[in-house]
Amino acid sequence: MKDREIVELFWKRSPQAVDALAMAYGTQLRRLAGNILSNPQDAEECVNDAYLGLWDSIPPARPQPLLPYALRVVRNLCLKRYHWNIAQKRNSQFDLAYSELESCPADHTGPEQQQDAKELRAALEGFLRGLSQRDRVLFLGRYWYACTHKELALRLGMTENNVAVRLSRLREKLRKYLTEDEADKTSSNDFGKNIIPNMLGGGEKMVAYPFEGYWKDVGTIDSLWEANMDLLNPNVALDVWDPEWKIYSRTAGRPGHYISSGAKVDNSMVTEGCVVEGEVANSILFAGSQVKKGAVIESSILMPGAVVEEGAHIAY
Repeated sequence: MKDREIVELFWKRSPQAVDALAMAYGTQLRRLAGNILSNPQDAEECVNDAYLGLWDSIPPARPQPLLPYALRVVRNLCLKRYHWNIAQKRNSQFDLAYSELESCPADHTGPEQQQDAKELRAALEGFLRGLSQRDRVLFLGRYWYACTHKELALRLGMTENNVAVRLSRLREKLRKYLTEDEADKTSSNDFGKNIIPNMLGGGEKMVAYPFEGYWKDVGTIDSLWEANMDLLNPNVALDVWDPEWKIYSRTAGRPGHYISSGAKVDNSMVTEGCVVEGEVANSILFAGSQVKKGAVIESSILMPGAVVEEGAHIAY
């Protein structure tokens, strides 16, 4: 059964949808789970949880192709279980692949380092695009799919020793670009300003394509604010209501927002879980924000869970 047909079964809420997905891609999903988790029961539970997650996310999603979308769901669930297992001192073959990248700069998860994580992700994407097809298969096979050297050698017609050596060189290349950029005191640690030019100067293969749609660099607080305000500006080319370019985002699963009878909301976006009892104008309220009675919010962004007390006035 083709991807489009399977997705249609999900959209129709057909009981056959999960069975069709399992028949088409169950082997690949279980293999990925087994590579990350050493316990077969853990792996099987993550695959089953992934089927439930896909049932919940399709619709509204219409993934084409379907396999990468399903693999990503399985991998995310397996990584959560993996980190839980690590805390419980339960190990898997994924430990070895994971440890091989320790010499490369880590992806920080603290709130104050989220922008650094975005820049690192962009750098990794640029690094992968610059690789040959074989090197890209090697790198992703080892560090995304957690394949063993033996599996990669059989797939690519190489010896296990050649696989190990090539992966070592790829890790060194990645580490070189990232650490040199980090050590450069004049660098903005920016993907476009620093990392791409350095890779280009190093003779790496670079690929580009023209893009004429909406784009905004959100590397600073000011640019982040501007990008959010663009969502409220009818004169900006970004149309969040465009049926041909639907935007799907994660949901916090909160109750619907509440706007009291005495509140005023003008040209603003108020997301789920928000409570508005004051005045909000030309602003964006993230999930769980509260604007209490008598408070005034103008041209501002309230981050998740923010509380504006009575009588307060916030304006950018």
